This record gives sequence, structure tokens and C-alpha cells, in this order.
Amino acid sequence: MARNLGIIQSEFNDKNSVVSGEELREELNQLLEMERDEVSGGTTYRFVSYEAKQKFKQTLQKSVLVVYRCTPKDKHMFVAAIKDTNSCCALTGESYNDA
Repeated sequence: MARNLGIIQSEFNDKNSVVSGEELREELNQLLEMERDEVSGGTTYRFVSYEAKQKFKQTLQKSVLVVYRCTPKDKHMFVAAIKDTNSCCALTGESYNDA
């Protein structure tokens, strides 16, 4: 779908640019730590170190990242990580969980 929409080029074959939600989750679990807000009960994510943050920023700067089959938690982690690097992202979905 990403190729059909022109998000990534059809000849582009970088395996790191199209990843599953599970692959993304495994990577982010190494870079982020979860914090629970005592007042709201909500969850936030922070990078475990400055180096982890820089590694993630370098990954974002290399190419467009397309993630497929990810859970709402995966999306939460991903957006939190992107926000923490002052970068920009767009999310879309087609299932009832994405409303």
C-alpha cells in the first residue's frame, strides 16, 4: 500500500524502512522505558539514555519508516519516541482500533 500511494519508491528495497509492529516494538523496548503517571494512571515512555535517543533519531533521518500490523500500544510507543526527538510523523489506519 505504501508503494501504491507513493510514500516509498517501488524500487526502494531497504528492509529497515518497512517493518512490522512486532519488529518496531522489539527495537523500542531496548531504547525506551515506561513510566506510569501516578495522578492520571496514564503511561509515558522515555529514552533510557541520550545515546538511545540519538540512535533513534539517526534511524528516523535515514528514510521514511512504514510500520504495518501494529497495536495501539506500538503506536503509542512510536509516537512518544518521535515526539521526544522533536520529529514529525503521520499515522493512519484502517481498522476499528484506529478510530
